[in-house]
Amino acid sequence: MRTIYFIAIALVASTSFVFAQTTVTSYNTLIKPNHNFGLTNPLYNDGSPMTYDPSQVDVNGAAFSIHYTNQGGTSFDGYPSGTVGGFKINGTYYSGDVNACGLPIQIQDLTDELRINWKTSQSNAGDSTDKWWATINVIFDGGTKTSAPDPAARDYDLVIQNVSYQQDDLTDLSNPGGRYWYFARETPGGAIKPFTVYLNGVAYSWAVRYKFFDYPVGDPNYDKNDKVHIKFIPIDNSKPIPYLDHSLKQFIDCTKNYLDYVPLTTDERTLADLKVAVGILWIKSISAGYEVYEGESILNNDYFYTTLDSTAPNALANLTATDQTGSVLLNWDASTDPAFDTYTVYRSVNGGPYTVIGSEIRTNSFVDNTVTNASYNYYVTAKDRSFNESTQSNVEFLDMTLSIDDKENQTVLLYPNPTKELLTVSIGQSSIQNGTIELFDNLGRLVQKTPLTGPKTTMHLEAIPSGMYIVKIKSEAFVQIKRIIKQ
Repeated sequence: MRTIYFIAIALVASTSFVFAQTTVTSYNTLIKPNHNFGLTNPLYNDGSPMTYDPSQVDVNGAAFSIHYTNQGGTSFDGYPSGTVGGFKINGTYYSGDVNACGLPIQIQDLTDELRINWKTSQSNAGDSTDKWWATINVIFDGGTKTSAPDPAARDYDLVIQNVSYQQDDLTDLSNPGGRYWYFARETPGGAIKPFTVYLNGVAYSWAVRYKFFDYPVGDPNYDKNDKVHIKFIPIDNSKPIPYLDHSLKQFIDCTKNYLDYVPLTTDERTLADLKVAVGILWIKSISAGYEVYEGESILNNDYFYTTLDSTAPNALANLTATDQTGSVLLNWDASTDPAFDTYTVYRSVNGGPYTVIGSEIRTNSFVDNTVTNASYNYYVTAKDRSFNESTQSNVEFLDMTLSIDDKENQTVLLYPNPTKELLTVSIGQSSIQNGTIELFDNLGRLVQKTPLTGPKTTMHLEAIPSGMYIVKIKSEAFVQIKRIIKQ
């Protein structure tokens, strides 16, 4: 259902290794153009070899494994990573192909169709001496579509953290010498306002941290004062999301929307409004890898690529509606879409327009507790993680106006059924007061309305399309619901 487009060309500066692995032997290695899939190992000459499998690039994208070994010191050693999109090698910048990987694209044109697919794993990485973070960095740029990004001019940073060597501290930091940050909170000084996505029905949440800079004039980092650096940090590092398969747009939109939950000064808010998620900025590339500082560990990108998904899930099947005396229980077959996210329930009352009565549903059942003395039509849809919505399921009809006495004491016959032209409605009583016959299609729309003229009434159906219809016969004394087939 999902299609990822690849062009198989190899531009690799590397050396063969055992088990089909290849060792990266340069700072930057382009392993597949157009997307571009590239690998970066700033430690290739410092005792931290990075390997990848060329035969799996089409499947796993910018996947790699690095055996990181700290050569001494406690400072930042580098960011070994894989990249999708624009990539620079040997002084030449290769722009991505938007049709292949969705990049480059301006923020204002970005849709939820572009999803990030990223899975990490680590081994021997939990010792007290280890210090690392698994992160995604989104590279924004204010230049032209195909120009090389200018890091010095980048004033909006977006980092998505998957997991790290330990739980990050989620407290605000006052300015200790040039940098400080705030976390988005539900109320000033209150609880963290989480950013949450779901995977297989399970919620995973991040804290959103806004970092600002205030270096004095003459400081080497003074140019950072125009930058806003935003990082998504897992609230529970012990239970990280198993993998990302989610819309990039969700994260970018959050960086803008959550500004209202950060206690910014007037100057800070003005800067953020000028820099954060500005529509004309280009998203040139996305990198995923590890910020490494200390220790010795095996750090892996199991896979890393982007997906362009505009295909909705298949329509759901076998919706049923069951009267539970004051409520209606809906059940349906679960979606089998690999990127399924939520269900939406739609309802029509007495043949009126459909409205949403349930959304963000992640189980294949729903209870409608808002029914009264009326008739109802229901259908459900499925959405994937790109928010593509399926067409409607089968429609289920339920009439809550029927009483047991009505059903048992009134005999209503419809014939012939199936019918091609005429339908006779026979009522088992001689006196009918203010009676009508209403014909609804399978979407709950009123197709025809005929007055009951006596014990037998004939309806002309020649002009309506073939299909299944619901017939509602009602008077002051009773209501009956039947189904017919128009041939």
